[in-house]
Amino acid sequence: MKEFLGAEARISIDDVVIKERIPKKYRHVLLDERLRRERNRLEIRILKRLYSQGVNVPKVLEEREYGFVMEYIKGETFYKIEDYNDKIIKKFAKEVAKMHNLDIVHGDLTLRNVVLSEGNVYLIDFGLSDYSKRYEDKSMDLYVLEETSKIKDFPLDLFLEFYFSYVRDGDKIEKQLERIRRRRRYLGGT
Repeated sequence: MKEFLGAEARISIDDVVIKERIPKKYRHVLLDERLRRERNRLEIRILKRLYSQGVNVPKVLEEREYGFVMEYIKGETFYKIEDYNDKIIKKFAKEVAKMHNLDIVHGDLTLRNVVLSEGNVYLIDFGLSDYSKRYEDKSMDLYVLEETSKIKDFPLDLFLEFYFSYVRDGDKIEKQLERIRRRRRYLGGT
């Protein structure tokens, strides 16, 4: 069994993935329990909603008070892929668009949170996800992907072209993404 310790949870991987939200010693015990319980319920609700609507995400198998068990998606993260072809980029863009069309934002859309498995693309790690109709929030998902994929040879322009062709209100999300880029440049970013 492999184990990983993230900022918010301990992940154990075997035939399934077990995610347990870990206590934060710097928070009051009651506040910590409430926050972990609420965050856990939200992530489970979002994963179940996405799964039921045909978005490629892990299926929740068991719910726990501060964690849950989900299916393990065997494959490679997009971060480890060396050669991206149009077909998988199109599939990735379609999954993100389906998620955004359900008014759900990922919150940490990086190449490490996208898995290629048997020709299908899956979105994983919804620990920072939320419900949102705001173009700003959907655009921030795209901006996070843009910024974190700069170190790889990821065809972002192709991804965005496919994404904007699938997503509802793509023109408004695209305009908001450009506003975010301008704000970042104004604040001294690249």
